[in-house]
Amino acid sequence: MTATATDLHAAGSHLEQGNQPRQPGDKGYRSPRQLAALATLGDPPVDPHRARALKKSDNPALHAEADAYWQSRRRLLGVEFVDALCRRAEPERLTPHEITFLERFLDLGHRVRWIVRDSASLRSTNDFFWGEEEPIACELKTTGTKLSTITDRIVDAVSKARGHNVTKENFLIDLGDRDLTPSVAERLTNFNRKRLELFENATHDERARYVGSAPYAIARLWIMSRGMLREIDLA
Repeated sequence: MTATATDLHAAGSHLEQGNQPRQPGDKGYRSPRQLAALATLGDPPVDPHRARALKKSDNPALHAEADAYWQSRRRLLGVEFVDALCRRAEPERLTPHEITFLERFLDLGHRVRWIVRDSASLRSTNDFFWGEEEPIACELKTTGTKLSTITDRIVDAVSKARGHNVTKENFLIDLGDRDLTPSVAERLTNFNRKRLELFENATHDERARYVGSAPYAIARLWIMSRGMLREIDLA
């Protein structure tokens, strides 16, 4: 009999790393879903942090094996796939970073419907609907911990989406196993204020380059670090 995603999640909740179970926020934290996936499928053939740097031409067979492995982990998630109008859609390939994020995020008890890419028109889309009764469209970004890296990724996403007449205003930044420093967290609260300041102080030519002729402000911002989620209180 094949184990279901629910069975695997339950099994993973009883697994330990070393002699002690690790909790969200601990270095090297693995959620129950991640532990269950590792117990079922083993370690990935390629370290996901190296996968992007390793070109397919270097070892096509290894890339095929790695992709099959990660899509097996994706299927264990049991996530529903929808289009931008929240209509049911066929599942699509997810990246290792998207999968590991979802494993941890779902283990926090959140409901997710993943938005498939618009491959026909190449129109920009958010990444997922978050929530049950009043879901919000949310954009996921996996980044480093520097303030400039986080802000640049957000601004770039907002700008490109506006070019497609799409709104991206709710962002979840996944830092993976890296820490969010108190200093960066504090400065992120001024994200919108800084965007408005830059816009107001811009020259006429600089403003002309703003897509939508408005500051790149956002509605809400969350940071995920080592399986812990926190919302940034935007000023």
